[in-house]
Amino acid sequence: MAKKSKAFSELLRLQKMSQGSQNLLKSFEKKLREKSLPFKEIVVSPSGEVKMSEVLEDFVEPYRESPETKESMRRLLTLGTIAWNLALSPESKRQGMIDRVFNKDLLNGDEKLKAEIQGLIEELIARKNRYFSENRRMIVDFELKELGNDYHISVASTLSPEFSESEFDFKVGDSVIVKQGVLDPDFGTDIGGWQGRIVTIERQSNLIGIVTIERQSNHIGIEWDSITLKNIPSSVIDQCEVENLDWTQMCLSSTDVELTQPRDTEEDVAAIIEQIESNIVGAI
Repeated sequence: MAKKSKAFSELLRLQKMSQGSQNLLKSFEKKLREKSLPFKEIVVSPSGEVKMSEVLEDFVEPYRESPETKESMRRLLTLGTIAWNLALSPESKRQGMIDRVFNKDLLNGDEKLKAEIQGLIEELIARKNRYFSENRRMIVDFELKELGNDYHISVASTLSPEFSESEFDFKVGDSVIVKQGVLDPDFGTDIGGWQGRIVTIERQSNLIGIVTIERQSNHIGIEWDSITLKNIPSSVIDQCEVENLDWTQMCLSSTDVELTQPRDTEEDVAAIIEQIESNIVGAI
């Protein structure tokens, strides 16, 4: 039996490493989905986006220790993440955010260590602005695992503005349809397929850890079209009336809906609302 070449053995080793990386990524994804993060959806390895795990590793590379331990690498990645996100925040707010980090009692009043860490954060912020200024993605979380003789880094981040722009490219007056599986935020019933027109759009700010992330994840107010209104169960309308809720409209996340073609006119909507309201009055 012929011996396996060194190249073949190396290929097998790389394949095993690759499989191990995929398993760790799946495990990290599962943990993220179990967390109460303020994001509607998690996209794994989005096409067209750079790997933020590679970006973060490159970002902290000049500060890695030798010899290096898993704990020293984790501390460096934590500081790198803080500095990265601070660099994306308004400069006037950075010191307040840094102070909140130090107020976590992590440094046990060690002023020398505090000064050293602040200096490192400031150096990392400068490095971010100098070499990574075009990358505007916030780092939400990371996980560090040992993989053979190396480390595997998994990173969760927001999408870049230009990548995610189309997802939230809605305007008032657009017709939208609710995606399958979306639930009524008040009653918990399935409203997939309901259709209407956007009447309001509100941008939301999400808090993750110590950093405020202004994510372009909008809340949109939808006025249901006449066909949806005709098909809303009378029991639902009655419950809305009892709880003083508006059954003609609903507020949903922009990730809950997608653009579609209108199937009626605003005059049709006004007419069906008038008809339903008259039925309610007649039943009293």
